[in-house]
Amino acid sequence: MGNTLEKKSVGQQIKETLIKDTPRATAAVWVTLAYLLFQLYRTFINPMVPMLVRPIHVSSIGFLCVLLNPGKHTSKAGKIFDKVCDWFVFITFFYHIWYAISQFNRLGLRVNYLDPVNPIDIFECVTLILLVLLGIARTVGKTLVIFIGVFIVYVWTARWLPGILFYKGMNINKFTDLMVMGSEGIYGTATGAGSGFMYWIMIFGSLFGTCGGGQVLIDIGIKFGARSNDNSGPAKAAVMASGLMGMISGSAAANVAGTG
Repeated sequence: MGNTLEKKSVGQQIKETLIKDTPRATAAVWVTLAYLLFQLYRTFINPMVPMLVRPIHVSSIGFLCVLLNPGKHTSKAGKIFDKVCDWFVFITFFYHIWYAISQFNRLGLRVNYLDPVNPIDIFECVTLILLVLLGIARTVGKTLVIFIGVFIVYVWTARWLPGILFYKGMNINKFTDLMVMGSEGIYGTATGAGSGFMYWIMIFGSLFGTCGGGQVLIDIGIKFGARSNDNSGPAKAAVMASGLMGMISGSAAANVAGTG
């Protein structure tokens, strides 16, 4: 009976992790599986250059953020806005994939800030930034979007600001070059880590946690910390759980992703 209850509990966790059976959910599942196959292929069969992997990673994850977090406007105009945003993301997602596959050779060989920027590059920059901002708004909230927006606006308005706020700014070509045509901007170090080992760490952490393994490590840490007679119990529990997780993954980032 205990085993039955335990299996049921794991099944419930898996079911609760998934969203309801809707067209949006079906699309999210297929995109997730396609991206998983892409990661398996490029990791174990055919290694790929960063300027192919990172754009596909950002566009796929951004698409999933919008799919898994539908708009919450209640007014008629708000619902129309949410639907327009969803269709915008759906259409441009395929453009981002096409752009990554068709342009990665050119992006890998070009010299940043010297070689010309094409109109398709500018369109990629604008639509990708909108996709990222929409994904952030749907998952984290509008506060971070506003914070990012302030710095984007600063690029175009700094030339008119006084004192230490003055900056000569960028034109649209240089801005596009920085944001989406090299290993800076959106495709920087964080994206490189997220599309590489961090992806597998998150997969491992999710499966490990869903099966109850993460809770076991945390419980061991809590038991260890509960023996303390001072206020150091929570810290000791965190260190113990993090250390146990690190023994499995061998990565400091896995401690945050798996036990944090």
